[in-house]
Amino acid sequence: MARQRHNNKPEAELWSFLDEATAKVPPSIPEVHADAMITCMTLRLASNFLQEDLAESLADTGLNARELLMCLLLYTDGELEFRTLLSYIPIKKATASVTVDGLVKRGDMLRRESPIDRRVVLLSLTDQGRKHFQHAFTTYNSREQFWSSGLTSEEAAQLVALLRKIVDHGRERMQQTDADSES
Repeated sequence: MARQRHNNKPEAELWSFLDEATAKVPPSIPEVHADAMITCMTLRLASNFLQEDLAESLADTGLNARELLMCLLLYTDGELEFRTLLSYIPIKKATASVTVDGLVKRGDMLRRESPIDRRVVLLSLTDQGRKHFQHAFTTYNSREQFWSSGLTSEEAAQLVALLRKIVDHGRERMQQTDADSES
């Protein structure tokens, strides 16, 4: 049976599709767990919606989402080693290097070698970079407020706790799987 298209928002259609898929797939593929499927698919879709919209909110700020995250880390921690910055951001080293190069070229970031070890690259925001970040993050946060305004403070805290629980559990399981495969 072909899916009927309605004049609903794409989000509503996707939620409907998720419900339909979760109702149909597990009975036809016994190894598929419905709760895991709906949980992870909902999380991925919600994350994609937010990520896209939040990234679009930066369009007129001069920073993209990756640059904003790098600036947030440096704004919060001050000076960081490049490798420490990489440990917080899930991107390839080459992509991070290009991103840092752009921020340095625009005058938002300072890159210098460590006085202790020349192989270590230290990064920090310039005064211009701090101001640029503050402006961009204010714009970004207004959109974060838009998205989170549908939740009470208690609901937001519960959601954060549950998401952290999912991620912590998944990371523990991944580490255990990695350790088991190395044995």
